Amino acid sequence: MNIPALLLAPTFITDPRPTGLIKAADHDFLVEEILGIEPDNEGEHLMLRIRKRQLNTEDVANELRRHFKSADMDVSYSGLKDKNAVTEQWFSIRTPNDAAPLPLAVGSLTEMPEGSWGVVESHRHTRKLRRGAHQRNRFRVRLSELQSVDTDSPAEQVAARVHTLSKEGFPNYFGLQRFGRGGANLQKAQQHFQNPRRKITRTQKGFCLSAARSALFNLVCAQRIEERTYNTPQTGEAMVMQGSKSYFVNDGSVDVITRCEALDIHPSGPLWGRGQSLCEEPYATRETAWLAEWNNFMQGLEQAGLKQERRALRAVAHELRCEIEDDNTVLLSFELDKSVYATTLVQELVDATQPKQEAFNDG
Repeated sequence: MNIPALLLAPTFITDPRPTGLIKAADHDFLVEEILGIEPDNEGEHLMLRIRKRQLNTEDVANELRRHFKSADMDVSYSGLKDKNAVTEQWFSIRTPNDAAPLPLAVGSLTEMPEGSWGVVESHRHTRKLRRGAHQRNRFRVRLSELQSVDTDSPAEQVAARVHTLSKEGFPNYFGLQRFGRGGANLQKAQQHFQNPRRKITRTQKGFCLSAARSALFNLVCAQRIEERTYNTPQTGEAMVMQGSKSYFVNDGSVDVITRCEALDIHPSGPLWGRGQSLCEEPYATRETAWLAEWNNFMQGLEQAGLKQERRALRAVAHELRCEIEDDNTVLLSFELDKSVYATTLVQELVDATQPKQEAFNDG
């Protein structure tokens, strides 16, 4: 299967962009998970805020299973976090009250020893932590070795772009890590859809379905950017509420345009699945036509039992700020709602490369 460059290299709204490095060092990419619930300080589940460096989320989960001699299902977490970074995230584990203590975190976010992890805080809770329970992620991202042919100070160019995106939002693409190296997850999705009876693990199937669904969404998002309507409501399309999965169909009223300009609601793209499109005419036919070439993905997702959903085409970066450290280095700070990719925001500002090319998660 030939994976089009469109799925792996999305169209950006701010080209040409300066070039630069992201994550020249682990402490240049800091992530703190903001939990959306308050532990109730009682119950059989131990809630842990854990800081880690050079470890992925499952590495820490396995350490917790070994420490407490627990079953896989007894350890859970809300979201995945990058290995090549310094991150803080929440875990829960079902344990007795007299369970052996865990190591405490050593050093601050910027001083965490490589390959280490430790507990920042812990609380009891009556319920297991569910996936997606966190509300937002807080980021501090340093971009270095910035270069641009347009200005003597590429850092100032990035700062100007930050100012614009803070007011207008940015495309809500799924990050390239969803698709695996070189689109490998899309290749596997194609193979799975051609032969769905072939046995694969539950995890592998999840990666396949997620990659296929994300690719269809990105295709629609890129198409809307190409025609310069990604942030403009179309009559008949589903409009998604900011920070929510709730939506309503645009009837063409002036109020919709006003609310969209205020970043209160956003145009949306499909998370494909069974059933009719959640959009209406005249927009629904246009969107379906853009996806026609990928009918095998659409049918595969339907047969897998997924239901039609919508995802905002535009995302908002909360508290987005840019500190200029020198003409070629900036430090970004911002918060993103869960499932919004920090790398997508960064790539809208800078054509960024990594010294280490491993795929990573930031949601």
